[in-house]
Amino acid sequence: MDSHQQKIKNLINNKKKPKKKISQPKLESKASTKPIKESQLSIRDFKNEDKYDLIRIISDFRRDYYISVYRAVFRCWFTYAITGLVLAISLTIFNSKMVGMCLPPLLVTLYLIWRVNRYKRSNHNYNINEMELLSQTETIYYKFKSDELRRKNQGVLVAFLKEEKSIEEIDLEDIDISDFDSDLSDFENKINDKNKKMVGFLIYGKQKDELETVCIKEICVHQDYRRRRIARSFIKKASINIFRSLGYRRVTFQVSVFNNEAQSACDKYDCLLSKIYSWSCFVFVPGVKDERTVYAFSINDLKKYD
Repeated sequence: MDSHQQKIKNLINNKKKPKKKISQPKLESKASTKPIKESQLSIRDFKNEDKYDLIRIISDFRRDYYISVYRAVFRCWFTYAITGLVLAISLTIFNSKMVGMCLPPLLVTLYLIWRVNRYKRSNHNYNINEMELLSQTETIYYKFKSDELRRKNQGVLVAFLKEEKSIEEIDLEDIDISDFDSDLSDFENKINDKNKKMVGFLIYGKQKDELETVCIKEICVHQDYRRRRIARSFIKKASINIFRSLGYRRVTFQVSVFNNEAQSACDKYDCLLSKIYSWSCFVFVPGVKDERTVYAFSINDLKKYD
């Protein structure tokens, strides 16, 4: 028996021994910012059992995105100016200083929240139910002859990150080892599955006006795994391994001015990307608008940027 299997047997034996309860709480480890290797990331098509892990990724991304929207709206010059103007008018109308001081900020806040809520209704974001429909060949909205034809026109990809950990660093609390006394191969498979974490998803669709162009409609990365070049590796693997095999040669995507991480990534790879056009999607108040830019790149050029 080699040393690798011996370590696994020792872990199994230690797992079976009763452990003393420790009252001290576990310290939360900070999220790592170390860039990943492309070999650590694996991608595949979306499955129904993935939706429970994707719900958290979607909710965290929506929350962070709209936090940046609220910050931009409430901290602009228009908000300060209109608040000061309404405050001056209110103090001259009302005799009570309490009413005159509290009413203007309340009115301005309600107006800004109303504008952001209108933006949320007009800003289309995919929910988990729509993602399930994109992975089906036949729905009430469309029908494809085969799953391969559906994959060529639209689909959802999920990414898994395999953390580089030694056997001693793996937590075995959630692994059932009752049936692994005789066969260690199943135990190793369980360890490999436990090391893999779902870190993001990508929604794509065929560009209607171009034959060999695919559009990335949405891409999200788990908040604990951001700034580790996961989105970069995700797009590269999806483009080379999947999009090119489906007959696509060009990839397009749009970036909102409120998506700061995506904006910085586009500035970093400015030589690879070509800017198609920009437009104002929604105007909240004077000076604050959702300006979006459409970028494109050739799949063959990705190998130049390792």
